[in-house]
Amino acid sequence: MSAFRQARFLALTTFRKNGQPVTTPVWFVERGGKLYVRTGARSGKVKRVRNEPRVQVAPALRPGHLLAEARSGLARILSPEELVEVNRELSRRYGLQKKLVDFALRLGRVESCAFEIELDGGLGA
Repeated sequence: MSAFRQARFLALTTFRKNGQPVTTPVWFVERGGKLYVRTGARSGKVKRVRNEPRVQVAPALRPGHLLAEARSGLARILSPEELVEVNRELSRRYGLQKKLVDFALRLGRVESCAFEIELDGGLGA
């Protein structure tokens, strides 16, 4: 079984313009051999991926508790239409927790976006 299937979180590392890494724990779903992450549209992660699509990810049981070594890949910011399906799958995976987060985001009027992450060598490598 893939370490990603066992994981509740993804340690997502994006890179600043100066090359400095920034790691953030995020929820994710796996679909079609790729990983999908949702975040705030104005977050630092989005800005960093726009400047540098190369990322590193590691599966984690909880923030800071990695299940495997980090792997490199490329992130692509999804269209609003693609975000709808990612949201559906995140809701199935995280249930009530996701509903509570969605409620808080609506209250704060936070716009969301999502990334598709394709790992070098594929998910099973």
